[in-house]
Amino acid sequence: MLVDQIAPLVKSKIFECYGPYSSGKSSLAISACANVVKSGGIAVYIDVECAFNAGFAETLGLDISSDNFILLQPESEEDALAAAIKFANSGIIALIVLDSTNALTPKAEFMEEGDDSEELSTQRVGLRAKILGTAVAQLVPICKKTKTTCIFISQLRDNISMFGAPQSIGSGKSLEFFSSARLNIQRTGKIEGDLPDGTKGVIAIPVKVTTTKNKIIAPFKTVEIQINVEGENRGICIESEYLQVAFNLGLLKKDGRGILFNYETPLYPEDTPL
Repeated sequence: MLVDQIAPLVKSKIFECYGPYSSGKSSLAISACANVVKSGGIAVYIDVECAFNAGFAETLGLDISSDNFILLQPESEEDALAAAIKFANSGIIALIVLDSTNALTPKAEFMEEGDDSEELSTQRVGLRAKILGTAVAQLVPICKKTKTTCIFISQLRDNISMFGAPQSIGSGKSLEFFSSARLNIQRTGKIEGDLPDGTKGVIAIPVKVTTTKNKIIAPFKTVEIQINVEGENRGICIESEYLQVAFNLGLLKKDGRGILFNYETPLYPEDTPL
C-alpha cells in the first residue's frame, strides 16, 4: 500500500489516524488487520462505536472467522482501555485497533436519574481525556516490551471555542504526544458511476493521507488513494495505487486533457473510475 511508504506499520509503535467522518479511517485500519491476520499474527479490533460492518471488512480482505481476529465491543471507556492494556500485556497480539476515541464514554457519564449534582458535573469535565491520557502512557512501555502495534482512530470535531484551531479530536492532547505517527485522512471528493441497480451514484471516494507527525521516517508526506464503496471490488483500490506509482515514476502525466502516456494521446479522462 502507498500509505506504508509514508507511515510504515512497525512493531511496538502507537499510531493515530484522524480526520472527518466517512474519510476512510476505519477502512485503512481494517486493511491493516487483514494483512496481520494473513501473515499469521493476531489482530484485535476494539469497536467502541459498535458500527463494525462484517461484510465490508471481508471485502477488504479480513477473515472475520479466523481465530487470529478478535472483535470486542465494550460499553465504557474504562473497559475498552483496560482491554487494550490487557491484550498488549499478553505478548501474543500483533495489532490492536481502537475505533474510535471520540466514542469512548466514561462510566461516570452513564448518569442515573437524579445523579446530576453540580459537584459530579464538575468532576466529569475533561474526564475522557484524563482516562485516555493515563491509559496511553501505560501502553507506551508495554507495547515496546511486547512489540505490539496500536492504532487509535479519532474523528475531527468543530471546536466551540473562538480561539485556537477550528477543529480538534476532542480527546485531549496526550495521544498526539505519545503517538509515533499521526495520519491526517481527508476525503477530497466523490467519483460517480453506474451502481449495481443500474442507477447513477457515488461508487468511490478519493482520499488524501498526510503524515502530520512521524518519528519513524520523514514527516509531512502525502499520498492519494481511492476507496471503492460500491461494486465487487469494494475497499482500497489497488489499481489506483498502481496508477499513483506510475505518476510518481513519470510514466504517466496529468493535464487538462486527462491522463497522458508518454506525453501524447490521452488514455482516459482524469476522473475515470478505476
